[in-house]
Amino acid sequence: MIAVDGDTVIADIGHGFNVWVQDENLRLDGIDGFATGTVDGAVVAYALRDRIENQTLHFCRMRNQRPHDRLADR
Repeated sequence: MIAVDGDTVIADIGHGFNVWVQDENLRLDGIDGFATGTVDGAVVAYALRDRIENQTLHFCRMRNQRPHDRLADR
């Protein structure tokens, strides 16, 4: 999993039965990170990388359509 910025990660998603979607762009619900390419954006991207490195995260798709296709870690 790769943190792109403070509210976006790129991940390989396992759907079970050895079915994977690779390099899926996931937006995190409830987080409004600073823009990529800014100093603040680099700081929050680093902080997110530090939190998720070597971790298994579980994501679910929100039932209601949300702006920017954001997903939530539940």
